[in-house]
Amino acid sequence: MEAMCEDLRTDLGTRPAAILARHGLRVVNFNDLTEEDARCPHIAATRETVAKVNAWAHPIHEPERPNEYLPGQQLLGNGGGAVKGGRLNPNELYTVCEVGVRLTVTNVDGKEFSPTMAQATKFLRRPYCTTNHAVQGLSLGNRIFIHEVDHHMADHRWVRTAVSRCSTLDIILVRHPARARAPFDINNRLASHYRADMNHGFAVTVRDYVSAEWVRTQLERQGCACAQCGEDLGDSSSGWWSIDRISNQMGHTEANCRLVCHVKVSPQCQAVTAKMRD
Repeated sequence: MEAMCEDLRTDLGTRPAAILARHGLRVVNFNDLTEEDARCPHIAATRETVAKVNAWAHPIHEPERPNEYLPGQQLLGNGGGAVKGGRLNPNELYTVCEVGVRLTVTNVDGKEFSPTMAQATKFLRRPYCTTNHAVQGLSLGNRIFIHEVDHHMADHRWVRTAVSRCSTLDIILVRHPARARAPFDINNRLASHYRADMNHGFAVTVRDYVSAEWVRTQLERQGCACAQCGEDLGDSSSGWWSIDRISNQMGHTEANCRLVCHVKVSPQCQAVTAKMRD
C-alpha cells in the first residue's frame, strides 16, 4: 500500500489507472459484480455513478423491505436541510435509532435529529456507494470497490485518497460500460446569459464578458470544484457547472462571476450563495 500511494504521489506523468494496474489491482465490469460484492464499500467519482451503484445494491441489502428504514442502518446526508433537532449536512454519516412517525437518527457525535419521513427521503440516502469526499479520514475495511478511476476527476490525489481507505490491497477497480452523452455547446449557454443581461439593461462590454476560454481557465483555477461547496464540476464540456454572478446588480462579467454547482445538483450550494448576496 505504501509503495502504491508513493507512486501516486510522485509519478504524476503516468495515469493513475496505469499505476494501479502496475501494482496488480484487479479490474471487473460493473455488470459482473455479485451480491457478495454489494455488501462491500464502494467509492465513485460522480454522483451519477453513486446513484447507479446504490440503486443496484439497495435491494440486495434489503430485499424484503426495500423502502423501509431499520434501526442500526447507516445513512448519508444528501444535499442537507433543516429538520427537528438541527440541520442534516451533506456527506455526513447518520445512524438510524428509531423508526416511527418520524425517523430518529444520530450523527457521529451522538447528536439526535428527527426528520419527517418526507425529509428523510429528501435529505438522507443509503451509503452503499459514496464519493471520496464523504469517506476522507475513514477506514472502510479489508475490501473496497473503486469506480471510475479513468474519470477526469480521478487524478492522482483522488485515487490515492480512495485506495488508502482500504486496510489491505484487496481493492477492486470497477469498469462501467461507456454511455452516449448528449452534446453540450458552451457557446449556447454563454449566448443565453448575454441575451438575459441585455434584457435586464446591464451595460455589456464584450471585452469584460465571460467566454468559453474564461470558463476553461476558471475551472482550472477552481480545481474543477464548485467555488461554494467544493463538489466536482466536471470539465468545460460537461455542462455540470453554472455561472454564478456575485452581484445580481451586474451582468456576467469575468470580475463578477465564478463557477458553482448546477442549481438542480446542489440546493445547499445555491442557498449559501443566496445568503452571501443578502
